[in-house]
Formats: sequence, C-alpha cells, structure tokens
Amino acid sequence: MNILFYCQSLDISDPVVGDTVDRVLAISQHPSVKKMFVISSRGNVVKLSNKIEHISLNRHASSRIASFLKLLSSIIKINNKDKIDWIYLYMTPTLAFIFSILRPFLKFKIAIWFAHTQFTKWTRFNVMICSDVWFTVNKAQAIPCKHLKIIGQGVDLEKFKPQLVSKKWDFITIGRITPVKKIELILESLAILKRRDSIIATLAICGDSYLPEDIAYKESLILLTKKLEIEDQVLFLGAVSRKDLPDKINLSRYFVFTVPGGIGKATMEAMGVGLPMLIADPKASDFFTKQLADEFIVLPDVQSISEKMKSFYLLDDKNYQELSTQLRKFTLENFSLESFADKIVQTLKNNL
Repeated sequence: MNILFYCQSLDISDPVVGDTVDRVLAISQHPSVKKMFVISSRGNVVKLSNKIEHISLNRHASSRIASFLKLLSSIIKINNKDKIDWIYLYMTPTLAFIFSILRPFLKFKIAIWFAHTQFTKWTRFNVMICSDVWFTVNKAQAIPCKHLKIIGQGVDLEKFKPQLVSKKWDFITIGRITPVKKIELILESLAILKRRDSIIATLAICGDSYLPEDIAYKESLILLTKKLEIEDQVLFLGAVSRKDLPDKINLSRYFVFTVPGGIGKATMEAMGVGLPMLIADPKASDFFTKQLADEFIVLPDVQSISEKMKSFYLLDDKNYQELSTQLRKFTLENFSLESFADKIVQTLKNNL
C-alpha cells in the first residue's frame, strides 16, 4: 500500500506540529506500507528513510498559485510512478475538497486525521463529504458519520516517560495559548485555593500565542494573574521545543487541561510521563477506564476545578505514585505510537 501523507511541516522544532515526523515514521515502518510520500506545505526537505520521499511546497517562499501547481504536478508524477492508494491529510482537513476533485481520475481514497472540538462549516463539509475515512480521538472531537473512526491518540513512550527528578511546579498546562483553552479557569481556581484554603499552588504554562486575538488573550491572562494576586505562582514559559518538552512535563506533579474535548497530544504526552491529570470535560470520560475517569474528570467550572486541584495538592506521595504508575501502565497498554500507527494502517487496508 502506498500512502501520500500531507501535513503542514516536518520541522521537529515546530512547537505546534513538531511531532509530525514521529507519526510519519511510525506509519511508514508498518509492514503493510510499501512506500510513503510526504508533501508538506512549508519547511525544508527532510530525508527520513529510503521508504519515505518528502516534497515541500515551501508556501512561505512561493505564491499560492505556484504552490498549488507544484502540489498538482507532484501528485500526478507520484501517481504515475507509484500508484497512490491513500491520501492521508494530517490536521489539514480543508484540503480534502481539492483532493476529492482528483479522486475519480487518479483512483485514490482520502483519509483525514482531524481532532478538534470546533468545526467551521467548511471543515465539516470536508470531513463528512470529501473523505473516505475520518480519524479522530474520541466522541467529544467528532461529528457522527458512517466513515468516522475513533482510534484514540498515540505517543512516543520512549521520549515521554517518567524521570527521577525533583518536581518544580504543582501543575502544568501545555498548548498554544488561545481563548478556547480557557486558561482563566485554572487561574481563577488557583486564586480560590489561595484565598479559601491558604494553598499556594504553582502553575507552569507551556505555549505561546501567534495570532493577534491570541496575543491579546495571553496579555489578558497576565493581567488576570495580577488582579487575582497570583502572579508569583504562575510562570509563562513560552513556546517549548519538542526536545525539551518531556523535561518540562517531568518537572510538574500534575497536568491540567480545560479545553473542551479534553484529549489532545499534550494530554497524551503527560499520560506517557505518568502525570495524574485534571481534565475539565465530562465528554472525555470515554477515553479512560472508569476508575481513571473518576480520578481525572471534572466539570468545566471553577468550583469543580479548584476542588480537584486541592485534592491533588494534598495527595500524599504513596497515593500519588500509585496513581502515576497506574496511568503510565494504562498508556503503555493502549496508546503507544506503534499501536496507533497499526490502527491507522489496518483501517486503511480494510477500506481499500
């Protein structure tokens, strides 16, 4: 089976999509994959293995028309030489329409990996109408349709694993700083702990903002820490490289995530490290065992979040270690990058 994998970039230093290389390698190494072609919208060409050929459209240096013509010619050239069985769109769902125009002529099928809780009408049209298979994490990040495949996530458990280091922060949250992340709920919960319980808990925020509305949101969070008088408890780390991210996670005791949907790459990576977590979305319960869901899932309001943060803060070392070990074991058994790639490839084979 030959796969054309389309993505944004193969730059491992990219704080948003730096894990793409891991996914490309995992899928390409599956015995059922004969050849893998990667087309990225930006970045330099990367040599990964003899089984993988990478083409960069270099959209930052080219016009949209030039990039589109390069994409079109590359697809035709690849298909003429090595018949493409599947187009796999990684977090680029709105390109499915373009590929669907070529589908009747080049006889490939289209798979989309897209895990998000917010859908524009155009994204909804692409994942539901233009694709043959749509992969996502859980029900909270999906729209029911006949070709939807819920397969969880995958994480490199050799990179993201527990380290014997002293903890530096009580809580950590990870991801691009945008209003959808609802980080203000975490800050307000910290303030409640301080005011109500005299608990001075610390929080590290890994991630940065890039769009104007996101930059404004980050600035509002900084002002909120001052208003709530918790600025000494909150550390904005900015964008953290993929290389350094496992170390940052290991410096924390708990992971907290207030994004609707509750399960993303950052959640999985914290699970790999074995960080007990607070997930503020009951819809994410189906991702865990009932026992772990009861420990981790809370309602998305300040009262529920602050109560769970207090419970975690006061947890003794013995019970903390038991919970951490249980979570790491659960992740090893269910969400390795290899098993994740196998689910993808087997699904593609079964739907050819």
